[in-house]
Amino acid sequence: MEYQKINALFAKANSTPLHKFFLLIIPRISYFFYWILDTLVVLAKIKVINGLDEAKLAFRWAALWTIANFTTIIGSIVDLVEIGNDEAKISAQR
Repeated sequence: MEYQKINALFAKANSTPLHKFFLLIIPRISYFFYWILDTLVVLAKIKVINGLDEAKLAFRWAALWTIANFTTIIGSIVDLVEIGNDEAKISAQR
């Protein structure tokens, strides 16, 4: 599912401002690798895959989750500022 979202974002890359593109693509890529590591963490915990460092996997898993959420929050703040600026322009025209 994340792969499809990443492809859709790359398809619209030319029409999206660069800063917004990065704020949209970074969380999607982070979630993509997060879900891969999530599967590995579960498989390691139930002993299907042996020999993996569970602590290191869990650290990277949590780091990807944090990166995705942090960039999503920054993207939302940027959107709010841009909407506020657009609204101020419309109000000034009246």
